[in-house]
Amino acid sequence: MTAQTLGAILTPNPAGVSVAASVASVLDLMETRRISCVLAVDSDNRPLGIFTEQDAVRLMAKGKASAPLSMADVMQQPVFTVAADLDTREAYRRMSERGYRHLVVVDGEGRLAGIVSEGDFMHHLDMEYWVELKTVASAMTPEPITLSEDASLEYILIAARDLSRIREQDAQLQLQLHALNAAGNAIIITDTVPHILWANAAFTTLTGYSLAEAIGRKPAELVKSGEQDQPYYQRMWDTILAGQVWRGELVNKHKDGSLYHEELTITPVSMEGKAVTHFVAIKQDISARRAAEATLRESEESWRGLFNSVTEAIYIQDGDSRFLDVNRGAERMYGYSRDEFIGQLPEFVAAPGKNDMEVLTERFRSALAGEAQKIEFWGRRKNGAVFPKDVWLNRGKYFGRDVIITVARDATERRSAEDELRRLAATDPLTGLANRRHFLDQMTLALARRKRHDTPTALTANLF
Repeated sequence: MTAQTLGAILTPNPAGVSVAASVASVLDLMETRRISCVLAVDSDNRPLGIFTEQDAVRLMAKGKASAPLSMADVMQQPVFTVAADLDTREAYRRMSERGYRHLVVVDGEGRLAGIVSEGDFMHHLDMEYWVELKTVASAMTPEPITLSEDASLEYILIAARDLSRIREQDAQLQLQLHALNAAGNAIIITDTVPHILWANAAFTTLTGYSLAEAIGRKPAELVKSGEQDQPYYQRMWDTILAGQVWRGELVNKHKDGSLYHEELTITPVSMEGKAVTHFVAIKQDISARRAAEATLRESEESWRGLFNSVTEAIYIQDGDSRFLDVNRGAERMYGYSRDEFIGQLPEFVAAPGKNDMEVLTERFRSALAGEAQKIEFWGRRKNGAVFPKDVWLNRGKYFGRDVIITVARDATERRSAEDELRRLAATDPLTGLANRRHFLDQMTLALARRKRHDTPTALTANLF
């Protein structure tokens, strides 16, 4: 006995309608033509979904048979398809494993070639081959079948199947479908063309297109904005056709023409380790996030402009006193760049041996506790020069975290001015000699020493 292929037993030209066809018209078609299923096809006659008698019974049980539903709302998708040259044994095995009652047969370009039902296996194959097929597929009950060898006798073969597993699978599929439709992110399934085969409710919310409008069309026909160049899309296609997951961001457009930002993940799907057959795309609208990021950037730019406009050196330090940020005033004061400052401790710019670092640490802790501090600090520039500076420490916020905001001013000129004032207060500006005030101060000190030590004291003045 020679094995047969599906091409020999399929029913050609099965009933096909668009996804926009109403359920009422589909039910009338099934009744008029006395057929058990109707297929939804796109403009190229590629199968998108299937509606069977079982689906019709479920609609009637739920009282929705007369509801204004379209094929897109009720069809099962994506469609499980097979090639016409598939061996009938393998075809029946696959159909039995999945609990299907129909196989959709396509040609080499994915176009609808026909459909095969379980009845077709019975009607088109001789009885002996049918029994062998049932045995190989293990789809019959475990009771053996015995047929008379008298060829003149006619038989009616009745096959029964336990539908419990099918109903469990159907319930599981329904649960998964509800879960996908409840997802906040848009999800679409396409073939490799890519034509949209299915999309969830979030896709409609995101793009504005209904499921009926989307099925059978390419995503680019609906949402492509032109903001990305062709090489960008080419890299995406190279990735997913190689069987790898692609992640990226796109600027797409709504049905009304307005633009939005989306984060997109495309996962290739292959059956039984073969070539990629479908793509699953998950889309997330990130327009609000992008707008918030833009606002934050603008705020940061404004803040940094003000930060850098201050003449004094400003440092932002964390709880360990490490530099988180510095302004241009700090760069000018020390000669180090901002990048060189980041992550360093105060010792990085401290003059060796000129500061009590323990006292500085204690002052820093007090400032972190909310007590403003003012200290004197000796710094060292990048070129090695040592200089004094006045430092103010205050607690503040930096992008949500507690920090110390340190303001520093070069005290070299102040120290020089104070030294000059002290000199002027003790000397005559014309002669440069000690003045009367200095003489009286020195005499007061000498008399105090005499009294304290009870010793003779003399005070001389050098006038020349």
